[in-house]
Amino acid sequence: MGSRTGAKQLVLGLLFACAILFSSALAQSCVKRDRDALLNFKAGISDPLKQLKSWSSKNNCCKDFVGVTCNTKGEVVNVTFAGLVDEECDENCPFIGSSKKNRGKDLIGPNLSKLAALQTLSLKHVWLYSPFPSGLSALKHLSYLSLTNVGLEGSLPTDLFKVTSLRYLAFDGVKGGLTDGFCKLKNLEILDLTENTFSDSRIGGTIPSCIGDLQNLRQLMVEWNNITGAIPPSIAKLQKLQQLKLTGNSLTGPIPGFLGELKALESLYLQGNKFSGSIPSSLGSLPKLKDLRIGGTELYEILGSGDNVSYVYTELKFTNIDGSIPATLGNLRNLDTLVIQGTKITGPIPATLGNVRTLTILGLSFNRLTGPLPSSLSRTNLTIFQVNDNHISGGIPASYGNFRYLEKFEAQRNRLTAPLPKELSKLKFSGWAYLDLSDNMITGSIPEDLPLALPSGHLNLSYNNLSGSLKPSSWYNVRLTLLNNNQLTSLGAGSIPQNGQNGMNVVHFDVHSNLISGPIPEWPFQFYQAWTIDLSDNKFTAFPKISSRLQASYINVSNNQIVGSIPEVFGNVSGLNVLDMSRNKLYGSIPRGFGSQDFISRNNLNILDLSFNALTGTIPEGIFDGVFFNTLNVRNNKLTGSLPERNGSNAFLREVDVTNNKLTGSIPVSIFNGSTVALFKAGNNRLTGGVPNLDCSKFPATLVLENNLLTGPVLPHAITEDVCYNLEVFDVSGNKLTGEIPEDLKTFENLKVLDLSFNSLTGGVKKFLARLLNLRILDLSSNKLSGAVPWKNFAIGFKTLRQAGVSAIKFSPKSPLYESSLCYYDLSPGSFIRVETTTFSSTTALNVSHNALSGTVSPSVGQLKGLHALDLSYNKFSGMVPETIADITDLDHLDVSYNNFSGPIATRLSKFPARAFVGNNLCGKPLSKRCH
Repeated sequence: MGSRTGAKQLVLGLLFACAILFSSALAQSCVKRDRDALLNFKAGISDPLKQLKSWSSKNNCCKDFVGVTCNTKGEVVNVTFAGLVDEECDENCPFIGSSKKNRGKDLIGPNLSKLAALQTLSLKHVWLYSPFPSGLSALKHLSYLSLTNVGLEGSLPTDLFKVTSLRYLAFDGVKGGLTDGFCKLKNLEILDLTENTFSDSRIGGTIPSCIGDLQNLRQLMVEWNNITGAIPPSIAKLQKLQQLKLTGNSLTGPIPGFLGELKALESLYLQGNKFSGSIPSSLGSLPKLKDLRIGGTELYEILGSGDNVSYVYTELKFTNIDGSIPATLGNLRNLDTLVIQGTKITGPIPATLGNVRTLTILGLSFNRLTGPLPSSLSRTNLTIFQVNDNHISGGIPASYGNFRYLEKFEAQRNRLTAPLPKELSKLKFSGWAYLDLSDNMITGSIPEDLPLALPSGHLNLSYNNLSGSLKPSSWYNVRLTLLNNNQLTSLGAGSIPQNGQNGMNVVHFDVHSNLISGPIPEWPFQFYQAWTIDLSDNKFTAFPKISSRLQASYINVSNNQIVGSIPEVFGNVSGLNVLDMSRNKLYGSIPRGFGSQDFISRNNLNILDLSFNALTGTIPEGIFDGVFFNTLNVRNNKLTGSLPERNGSNAFLREVDVTNNKLTGSIPVSIFNGSTVALFKAGNNRLTGGVPNLDCSKFPATLVLENNLLTGPVLPHAITEDVCYNLEVFDVSGNKLTGEIPEDLKTFENLKVLDLSFNSLTGGVKKFLARLLNLRILDLSSNKLSGAVPWKNFAIGFKTLRQAGVSAIKFSPKSPLYESSLCYYDLSPGSFIRVETTTFSSTTALNVSHNALSGTVSPSVGQLKGLHALDLSYNKFSGMVPETIADITDLDHLDVSYNNFSGPIATRLSKFPARAFVGNNLCGKPLSKRCH
């Protein structure tokens, strides 16, 4: 009952209660029958906070029982728990409710139905978990019954409809329909069957045609139930009806025009149903209408409980309402709230709405509205104006600078093109200002003083075509600034005004993906307590002088053209979580401060990305020891020295990428302590020693050590576990590893990529490899392997491989920082294939080239149906090239060159290039040599 009418009724109810309290004070004692009924009710419930301790056999129930009042005869007339329970609390809070042994039992009917004079019964938020009470027909004087949020279960009893004295009825949680029985309650003024969020039960059925018999009805609320069918014409008879709330049902048909006959109506909620057709113009003839809501509803997921409850937006439920917004709605001179969202409505916003001076909330989002924004709306008292996700064109009217009470204006995801008028700077936002014009095509520059209109507010102008520069002195107090993905060319020179508090309210400043060039000015780094400063994807060339007062949590200057060394101050920024300086032209060393105990103790650094620069020197000792340190990416630099040890209690280290540097020494096993590392890439360095000696549980999901100087066996020690689940990508190619392919590799059941190429491995191709059923890429090329290939085992083991294109495979990680990090697998001389983990489950390549493998290739090779690349080149295979290879329908790459194959090439294989067959004693197409 959120309207003024509801508040008035509440006041009248309180006055009525006060009168009862006054009269009850005259009573000497309560009727024994009533006291016993109350005590029996209390005996069945739990009261952990002792709020009903006054309900004692020693006390007078009329004078002493909290929540109870009596008449002059000592009869109980009022039982209400209002004020005893926290209405913001759910069933998990300490509460008055049924004891565990009485859950599922009716505690109200057998006890409180004996209170013969009872007029008011309100047990809202008393969690009884019981059936709807029976026996209420005995309460001949009951006028007020509220049983919402009490955990009612089961079906609705028919004897409820015999309580004809009811004027107020509210409950939820029971099953059943909105039956004709309700029409017998002819004294009803308020019927509230709105469902709560803690129950799966819903009232169903249709609105009965006899609803028009309830001539005294002022409020009808059946929101969030399963009501179906159409709104019956008889509802137009309810000439006292002030609130009609039908949100969140399954009502169908058109919105009826006869609703315009409800002349007392103040609130009409129709959103979240299955209405079709257009909005009737007759709604514009409701003289008292203050709140009109039509269309879809926003759905939220409830997280947590009690004081920690929160609501997360999940989706908008759309409806099939079409047509246009009736211009007659401009006649509703008392209208305060108009919400029409999530429909198929087209056409312009009626200019007549500007006549509704009382309008404070206008929500027209997620429709198909076209045309310009009407300038007439500036004559209203709008506080919230939402027109996002439409097809609005043109620009923001200059008259909108006259809004005086605006708190939120959302017009994102439209087709606005015109420059922002300078008059917008005159806006006087109240409260926490929110202006979102993102995802349009707005051109021109940002009015210089516009930010000053949003003190401590939110300004989102991202994804437009804005150009020009910013005025530094205007941006010091906007809480969230999003200007990314525009065509801005300058941040402007200068500083923010020198004031002790200036810049302290800024928490997010984002100008990434613009065309800003030149040195970074000082002022963005004067937002000393900002959470986020994002200047990435521009053309900045140098760092400014940065104050040691900076406390930013997220700093991103990646993808610029910054030349110079990393300012030492970044190694002292307090509270730093993410620092991304990748893809610049930085030189010099990494500040030692990043590994210092002082920095570690004052910061929660999670991610440090300095990749794709020209940094020299060593990786700071202690860098892995930050308690929350998660990711280090320094790939593609010129770093030297050895990898630092991991000595701290860090339990969060997940990703390390030091690829393409000049690192030396061995790989510290301590980096893998704690079994947390998921990705370790150190390829293309000068690392020595062996493959890290790791226990089964410490292997990361991705371990890439290619092109180093590692020696020794592939696995330094035996794996004792039967199964190791972590390792998915294992690349030690291009080293100096020796020995045979270790049998213990079979324990890595989730292995998807195995690259042992370009080493000095000996022995044969092992049969156990065929048991790695998740294997998608196997590269054994350029070793000293000999003997026959177990083709039949491969055919059986690999036959489950799915089919997909190898050109879309990405090799690497789960972190967004590494999305552009690619590895290439050499499956034929001069030919490279890009490999991505996202499609490993459906892609296969087999490379055993450059070995000394011999024997014939079995026809069973044709059973490798998931294969896309097969390279057998530079071996000693003999016999004929199996025609069955053509059965591998997705095979894109074949190379059998430089072996001892002989005989004709099968016609079905002639689609492959001649270079795939050279260096053998073969004949026939595609070779020029003919067969005789």
